[in-house]
Amino acid sequence: MVYGGYVLGALMLVGACLAWRRRRWGMLLGLVAAVVNRLLTVPGIAFALAIGWQIASAVGVLLATLLVVVLPAPASRRADA
Repeated sequence: MVYGGYVLGALMLVGACLAWRRRRWGMLLGLVAAVVNRLLTVPGIAFALAIGWQIASAVGVLLATLLVVVLPAPASRRADA
């Protein structure tokens, strides 16, 4: 499970770099990685053993949701056009 987090983090980083360079497939890669990250993090909110892990899972879900909402927005693609 830990290695999956590293892979998702790397995919999101690559997607962010490519979206920064205005590559459409970079944006799609970032979106897919954010959605997968969100789906894998949601169970941690309810089933984590410590409150700290539950809070970390909730923050992860909120950040992934923010990426899913902001990344495809037209204003974010025209930001420095």
